[in-house]
Amino acid sequence: DQVIIEFNEAVQTNSAIVVASYTIAPGAIHPISVLLTNDRTVVLKLTSPLAQDTAYTVQASGVLDLVGNNINNGG
Repeated sequence: DQVIIEFNEAVQTNSAIVVASYTIAPGAIHPISVLLTNDRTVVLKLTSPLAQDTAYTVQASGVLDLVGNNINNGG
């Protein structure tokens, strides 16, 4: 019921905690909340566990690094 993402650089808190910034596929799943645990790691809380033995992809958009560059899945 959660996905942990570690970006390769520090991110701006206000952009990293926006629920709409993350989509998990397949299924177009959006988290119900996002928690920034340190300057580069977020925890996406989901409404239910993901299926076992299934490959998922997380799309991140609108997450900014400290100087304002859009990460766009760079993490």
